[in-house]
Amino acid sequence: EFEKLARQQALAEEEERRKKIDRLNEIEKQKEIERQKQLERQAMIEKQRREQEFEEQRQRDIQKKKDLERKKQIEKQKEIERQKEVNRQKEIERKQEIERQKELERLTE
Repeated sequence: EFEKLARQQALAEEEERRKKIDRLNEIEKQKEIERQKQLERQAMIEKQRREQEFEEQRQRDIQKKKDLERKKQIEKQKEIERQKEVNRQKEIERKQEIERQKELERLTE
């Protein structure tokens, strides 16, 4: 009878010990799941940050290119205007020269 009780006690203690171990294992498992979730969240945040930086850089590059194109257009337009002015001056000089020639011819007659 005593052995039977001792055996039952030992079995009960063993069962209790196994339950504790199972609980501890379950707690560790949950902690690991939480760690993995946290790592995934951090990875997602980092990925989004990199994507945002990439997009911001892309937008800056696009703006820089637009600004450069605009600057080139302005320079091109200035050059066209300068050339028009040069041509206008040349035309004025040519007309003045024709007028001088006419005046000279008239005076030499």
